[in-house]
Amino acid sequence: MNEDEGRLPVAAGIFLIVVGIIADVSKVGLDALFGIGFILDPLLITPIAWFLFLITLNHNNIPMFTGKRGWVGWANLVYSFLPGLDFLPDWTVYAVYLTFKYTRQRRWH
Repeated sequence: MNEDEGRLPVAAGIFLIVVGIIADVSKVGLDALFGIGFILDPLLITPIAWFLFLITLNHNNIPMFTGKRGWVGWANLVYSFLPGLDFLPDWTVYAVYLTFKYTRQRRWH
């Protein structure tokens, strides 16, 4: 792990997980109920989730798109914009990955 990268506090990790769950439930729910999840996800849901993740991670000195785990941020963002594959909980999985990777890894070193 890069020494310049910060540690994600548990509260921030929980916040990211909640944001991820809300984003994923919103896009799947809007698509299932009204059929507009495919339209609103790339225009509204993904940009808001991306912005909240970016602010939270930058506040804690954790890069979202660079460093050893930058590929995960890019993969999640690209996946979020792919139509038809949005039914999987991408933001929640990304938040859980960041939470457990950044809080657990620093304790053992």
